[in-house]
Amino acid sequence: GDFENMYKYAQRLSNVKSQAGLYNKYAWECSGGSLEEEGKHVDEGMAMSKKSLELIERDMKTLADKYPAYSDREWTRGLKSYYGAYSDTYALLAYKNDKKAEALQYQKIACESAHMEDATMNARYALFLEEENGATAALDFLEEMIAEGYANEEMKASFTRLFQANLSVEQASERYLAYLEKQAKAT
Repeated sequence: GDFENMYKYAQRLSNVKSQAGLYNKYAWECSGGSLEEEGKHVDEGMAMSKKSLELIERDMKTLADKYPAYSDREWTRGLKSYYGAYSDTYALLAYKNDKKAEALQYQKIACESAHMEDATMNARYALFLEEENGATAALDFLEEMIAEGYANEEMKASFTRLFQANLSVEQASERYLAYLEKQAKAT
């Protein structure tokens, strides 16, 4: 890609949100947009993504680019939303750069920013969690997301795979019994 010209153009933009948005847009394109698609220039994409996060972080601290029509609280809330979305980009690029601990850290930020309601982001988090913290951690997370209705088919398949591969019949029955007891207390 023509990164040099993109950087020059970004510097000419008048506000931080526009600069960060441009960096994130190009970084997302570098990521391939999903786990399945191959990324291009993932090192450069990761650097651009990091720059987008740094710009948003700086504005959250200083509020230097706050529009007068917004209260400090409204502006900060909006910036946190951007930070969460841009963290998703960074996490995907970190994963594709084999920086799995960073991928997990930033994917968690992205998922929490979306209130754990985005199944696509949750699916990436489950994968990163499994690879970084093991099957049990991923299984617990997947179970919770499925129960809350924030899982996609990919997550359900991962849950089934992990459940069958990691739990004995005894463990499975204990887990199910605990679930039933929890349901009984909830009613």
